[in-house]
Amino acid sequence: VRAVERGQALTVLAEANGRFVGYGSLQCSLPHWTRHLGEIRLLVGREFRGQGLGRLLAHEVFQLAQAKGLQKLIARMAVEQKGAQQVFERLG
Repeated sequence: VRAVERGQALTVLAEANGRFVGYGSLQCSLPHWTRHLGEIRLLVGREFRGQGLGRLLAHEVFQLAQAKGLQKLIARMAVEQKGAQQVFERLG
């Protein structure tokens, strides 16, 4: 919550039928010399994977990063997550 209040983090929540089903988060670097960097974090509930929710969340968070003027973004994922890799490759 403090990171959100400081403008260091932004989060997009996904909800379906009153249930939390995923989120996308942008974590901004705090030191002055790295303020052009950010990290995207995504989590999609198992039953909602493969339906485009991760792509939608990634797109929304990517737009937030652009609006903040970030120049470099990091997204970490397991080697086996080919779908997630494709989502981020399409974003550039």
